[in-house]
Amino acid sequence: MKKTILIAAILSTCIGVTKASISVEIRKIDSVSYFALKEKTNLQNQKVELQKITDLEQIRQTFKDFLIWGSWSDTTKSFVVDNNGSAVLKIAFRNGKTDFVDDGFGVYKPTVTYYQEEDILTLEGEMFNAESFNLTSGRQTENPQFFIFSSSRKFRLNGREAPEGAYHFIEEKIDGEYQEVVSIFDEFEKKEGFGLYFVLDAFWESDSVLNVITTIYPGQFENLYYQVILK
Repeated sequence: MKKTILIAAILSTCIGVTKASISVEIRKIDSVSYFALKEKTNLQNQKVELQKITDLEQIRQTFKDFLIWGSWSDTTKSFVVDNNGSAVLKIAFRNGKTDFVDDGFGVYKPTVTYYQEEDILTLEGEMFNAESFNLTSGRQTENPQFFIFSSSRKFRLNGREAPEGAYHFIEEKIDGEYQEVVSIFDEFEKKEGFGLYFVLDAFWESDSVLNVITTIYPGQFENLYYQVILK
């Protein structure tokens, strides 16, 4: 990120922005207000520790009919099918769809994690190249580690993983599935001069009010405190 862009942060008051049917007001607050609000808010179930499986052999057995494994071949200079390999080459989803994982991903011997409640399989590498797949819908999705739910679970904060941070957005649960309704990364970028890339802390005051601590760059700029109000 260029320094000229980083310095362009504007300390605004209230800004109205819109995407789809959700309008958003971004309001800057101070640290005293942020922590006072957090102290009196019921945070139960907002940052849920999702049940997960990380043991490679357990995942291999659990998804033996869904995952094709591979390993690197020095002979072919590519990944080849190998039931004992550590790279996932292909995923067969519950709805019958299939997807090939980028062969280059396996170079980094990714960590494979399965989140049971969300039915999401996450492959994480060493070079910020995590990929997550919803095994029910067959769609590529986001890493569950970014989820922060409103208390009723109607909304959640989510993020598309990137080096050091994430491109944050808000999802609404519609017909039983979470769908993006507003990119707060984009709205911060347009109105505040920087995108909501670093979320140092966040909580939902209610279904309509998300409080966040962010910064332009950790360790080099001050922490900034905001309310994101859904309308």
